[in-house]
Amino acid sequence: LKYKGYASNPFVIYWKHLAYGPQDIRFFNDTLANNINLLGDHKPDKYRLLKATEFASLQKLIERLDHGLDQQIHDDGSNFSGGERQRIGLARALYKKDTNLMIFDEPTSALDRNTSDYILDKIKSLGSDVAVVLITHDKSILHEFNKIYKLEAARLELVSRK
Repeated sequence: LKYKGYASNPFVIYWKHLAYGPQDIRFFNDTLANNINLLGDHKPDKYRLLKATEFASLQKLIERLDHGLDQQIHDDGSNFSGGERQRIGLARALYKKDTNLMIFDEPTSALDRNTSDYILDKIKSLGSDVAVVLITHDKSILHEFNKIYKLEAARLELVSRK
């Protein structure tokens, strides 16, 4: 397999273009900025950080923190609430550049309804350049998407299409 003229492992090629927002976010004892920039640039890009934190509705949180994006996060993220941790995980996925596939696992499960609606609107605004796979048990948000699949007993079934 070649990508831009170079032989490569297909997984490496796909990983560069995939962003994943897991349900259970892992943190490192480092700054908020570096936790968002996980596996990214050596020095976080301030513009991309701003866009990712805005997308994930983190602006008010960052303003409240004594050190803003330089605030330390504990290894387990215990100095943030469940919803804040979830939004930091979303920002991490959104910070990644050159992404054409985003996978979100239960991206709104720890969020209040208003924040959940805001995040879903932002996900919908990604446009046709980005394919989004949203994994959820919350059937109330499914009407927002153009194809809905159900995974049951190791079978994937198309349930509805807009």
